[in-house]
Amino acid sequence: MSERSLIVRLGALEEIETALTDASRSIEQQITTLLAQVDAQIAGWDPATPSRAAEQAYQQQLRAGVARLTEALATVKIALAGVREDGRDTEVRNAALLD
Repeated sequence: MSERSLIVRLGALEEIETALTDASRSIEQQITTLLAQVDAQIAGWDPATPSRAAEQAYQQQLRAGVARLTEALATVKIALAGVREDGRDTEVRNAALLD
């Protein structure tokens, strides 16, 4: 039976954490920009019309979906930070054993 091992690259984990933060920020900014552009295009729509009500409902759904996505990315980032810290702690303990 082969020995199992896990190699943790702390720098790579930090890069992934940064990428998750950047992705979340970028998604939020892009959606905000796109929705502002849509609002500018349909500014003349009467809010009482079914089409405008449907558009507003869709925007709410889109914003809720983006919020769920960014929350999921934040959850992954937190878990990844925990893995990174566990890896660092293990390295510290291993170094102490060798000293």
